[in-house]
Amino acid sequence: MAIEMQCPACKKAYRLKDELAGKKVTCANAECRTVFAVPVKPGTGTAPTLAALKSGVRPVGKPAAKPAAKLPPAPAFDVETAALTALNDDPDEVPVETRVIGVKCDNCDHQWTEPWDKQGKNVLCPECRARQRVPVPAAKGGKTDWRQDGMPAGRKIEQLANVTSSTDSKYVDGGSLRAAGLGAELEPRPVWQKVFVVAFPVVVVTLLVASVVAYRGSRADSKEVETMGLALKDLPPDDSLLPKAEVPLFRAGLFIAAGEYAARREDKGPKDLADAMTHFGKARQELEAQPGSFGRDALFAELAAAQLALGGTQEQVDAGQRIRYVAQAAGSGRARINEKAHDVQGELRQTFAAMLNRERPVALEARYGVLRRVTRDLAKVNQADLVERLVPALFNDAEHPEATAVAIFEAAKASPDPARASASVAALLPTFVAGRAPPAPLVAVAQTLDPVPAGLKVPPYSPGPGPLDDTPRATYGLLFLLTNKPGEAIEVGKRPGRTDSRLRLLAHVAELTSEPGPAVAAAGEVYAADGRKREFGEVPDALLVRLALQAGRANQPDRVDQFAKGVGRDDVRAWARAEGLRGQFTTGPAKPAAETLIEVPADLKDARSGTAWGRLWIARNNAAAGDKRPAEGFDAWGRGTFRPYGLAGQALGLQDRK
Repeated sequence: MAIEMQCPACKKAYRLKDELAGKKVTCANAECRTVFAVPVKPGTGTAPTLAALKSGVRPVGKPAAKPAAKLPPAPAFDVETAALTALNDDPDEVPVETRVIGVKCDNCDHQWTEPWDKQGKNVLCPECRARQRVPVPAAKGGKTDWRQDGMPAGRKIEQLANVTSSTDSKYVDGGSLRAAGLGAELEPRPVWQKVFVVAFPVVVVTLLVASVVAYRGSRADSKEVETMGLALKDLPPDDSLLPKAEVPLFRAGLFIAAGEYAARREDKGPKDLADAMTHFGKARQELEAQPGSFGRDALFAELAAAQLALGGTQEQVDAGQRIRYVAQAAGSGRARINEKAHDVQGELRQTFAAMLNRERPVALEARYGVLRRVTRDLAKVNQADLVERLVPALFNDAEHPEATAVAIFEAAKASPDPARASASVAALLPTFVAGRAPPAPLVAVAQTLDPVPAGLKVPPYSPGPGPLDDTPRATYGLLFLLTNKPGEAIEVGKRPGRTDSRLRLLAHVAELTSEPGPAVAAAGEVYAADGRKREFGEVPDALLVRLALQAGRANQPDRVDQFAKGVGRDDVRAWARAEGLRGQFTTGPAKPAAETLIEVPADLKDARSGTAWGRLWIARNNAAAGDKRPAEGFDAWGRGTFRPYGLAGQALGLQDRK
């Protein structure tokens, strides 16, 4: 009959064959694997000796065929007792369940005891709660403890029938599964698992790249801020070796650069916005207090253009990153109590009022240049109407009508809107009394309307190569520009007549076309032919500077040099060369440029604001092209003079590079 028993460790039930009586077997439970002896049923054999159990050698005694009739039945074999006895090194020792192990804490020297079955395990000291390992006692007499050092050599363990040991487990390959007909039964992967396997690495890589880019961006931003801060700390002092009249202009130029940088910051907040307006205000104060000069006029123009970066969308305004273009309407519900509201219109009005200073007004030619430039930039953000409201702040009563006509023309060219143009023309035409012809820009716009306003006085025009007076030249040249015929406008400019009239039209054509080269070449030919002849009219220096800028845009350095040499004054000539570089550097990708394009004078008494502005653009271009020199790299430019312009240019160039 079969032997029924349980595993002494996990209590798993077994029904074993009689021939396994007295032999050792391994529990089939994968989590147990305890080795135990099968008990001998009374009358079926001889119980294994203690020495045999301890040695792990299977007993070889023969089972008795028939027990003697006079012998009492064999007592039941206690499996657990035999196993525990076999595990003891000395049978005379106390039972295992009562044995303890002494432990001493390495941290606080506290001593205590742990149960025998915790040897080799980690416990906490009752005193200091430090983690300690319970020691493992060595076997007496130097015996090897097979529980620690492995099973005795030659030990043989019987394997139960139909029971697979975990040590004998092997992987089943795909070929075996298919041969057994199980390949088709494999459940396919869900779609979400496949998507996850593909998407997870992509997401991880994307996050890593984004973090690297953000880290580099933060480092670059920190370098920009530091560099611009160093530039402002190096402002020319009042006792500078620079010419006394140039010191305020040098400071004003640096304040304009710092204001532009703060206004253009991508992550700009309320502090940056406040810093930008503060820098612009300081620049305006420096310029307003100075006597009239070309450098002062040019820096006023740069200030007005840079202030446009203060305006933004309603979302940017709400976030404190930008200000409105126009004053907030009363009762809009967005006004903040006890807080001064700023807007681009108000900021420009202050600058324009400083330019129209009755004692030291900016030259009329320069104010027209500011008007054209600001109108074009505002038209790009659908704010061209703002300029017409600001004209009275920049021009006096006598200049106001013609200046408004210029604003109407520039808005119509930059952002065509027939309805707006018609309304502007209809409002301005009545201001011209009988016998006075409307200005050329207004007539040019009026002729593009449908219908053309009644009573419009249009100057006569005859096509051909013959000479032209100033009025028809300007009227029809601008009309060709409005109707996208720049070639015809250039031909009108080349026709004989006053040199300044011809050059003004050609400069206008170059400014309003994406390809200024043909107009610049034509202007160079006109100026080379009769620019120095008094009978053809004297060419203003401001017009030559304007042409030098367009020659730079056209990448014609020879023409830049031609127009700069035509300037009669050194300070204006420096601005002509600086504007030529600005035009070149703002067209196409940045490329490294030699610093010798703008030479620093050996004697600081010859230093001019135009030279400093040109050096700023060289540093700005080279930084945008990849120049990352440290601040010390600009020390040779001269502390308190040209060095801060190099630092400010580098900060702006790094910002342009983003």
